Amino acid sequence: MPSTETEILNESAERSLPSIDEGFWKRACFLAGIGVVSGEDPDLVSWFRIAEECITMDGFCGHPQCGGSLLEYNGTQFCSRIHI
Repeated sequence: MPSTETEILNESAERSLPSIDEGFWKRACFLAGIGVVSGEDPDLVSWFRIAEECITMDGFCGHPQCGGSLLEYNGTQFCSRIHI
């Protein structure tokens, strides 16, 4: 059961989505340079939740070392290594 206002809002937003396409969110995370930590199985995590958490926590910071700037940098570095 959600205990914080954020958890309640997240659960409500997730229920209102007609369908969460995990493949879309997995690709979006990979292209932004966001992955899983050692020991996590990429086929068992919720990529939607990972993206949502990153956006909620880091997406709006204006500091050049974090937020959108860091996501763009990570995505560029990731793509250059996998030749997209």
